[in-house]
Amino acid sequence: MTPNNENIRTDCFNRKCSFHLKNGETVVGGVIKDNNNKFTVEQNDKTTREFSINLVDSYSVFGQQGWNLKQTRGTLLGQTNAPIIGNVQTKKLIIFGAGASSDFGASDLGTNIPLTNNLFDDNDLIKEFPGALNLRPKILTAVQSGETLEEYFEEKWKEVTQNGDIDTLCKLINAQFFIHQYFWNVSKILENKYPNNYTKIARLIQKYVNSHENENVGVVTFNYDSLFENAVQHILDHRFETIDDYVFRREYQFDNLNFLPRK
Repeated sequence: MTPNNENIRTDCFNRKCSFHLKNGETVVGGVIKDNNNKFTVEQNDKTTREFSINLVDSYSVFGQQGWNLKQTRGTLLGQTNAPIIGNVQTKKLIIFGAGASSDFGASDLGTNIPLTNNLFDDNDLIKEFPGALNLRPKILTAVQSGETLEEYFEEKWKEVTQNGDIDTLCKLINAQFFIHQYFWNVSKILENKYPNNYTKIARLIQKYVNSHENENVGVVTFNYDSLFENAVQHILDHRFETIDDYVFRREYQFDNLNFLPRK
């Protein structure tokens, strides 16, 4: 829904907000003036920014009146119970940790999402990525000693930046391309296998939102596969084609979880 100027004034004046403008800019700060169809926003560095309300494409409200909030690394942290998009709140957050997809619920297919210990078992595919093949024994040794895959990569990236080790850099990049291709292949095999645990969760989310007016559910996943996205597409008819499709946008019609087509 296109923001209504009167709604913006009611929602935002004397509150801290994030404004996404039609020219592509994002302005974050407290609205200190509303004059002649223009907002004056005091930003985190105490500078002010003025822009026409008509330029607002979408907005988020992060605080009640007074907007005495802190900003850390671009993320607004406050005392309010939920961020607000228009009049929609996100009070529930589901986090899928690493390994959640290993319980996808389709083991009878003979294919499943692997845990780290089995990530490099595809001998045919890994031969196409010599850097990954070279690092495989070192990665598995590190993982078996209690180190995570992410920790191993972070440690090696530090060595590359400190020592200028181009050979290790090439192997790391090659290994990451292998992981990307591996999860892509497995995701394509499993994506149309219904029902599964992710489609069940998507239906529960749909049921919850439909029974809680003006409320949405946030989801964060740390998995490399695209199985949850596919479940959302299958159950909620929402496609992930750009980065914007993964975050709140004004195109979302939350009251019935139908997603309006992007103009």
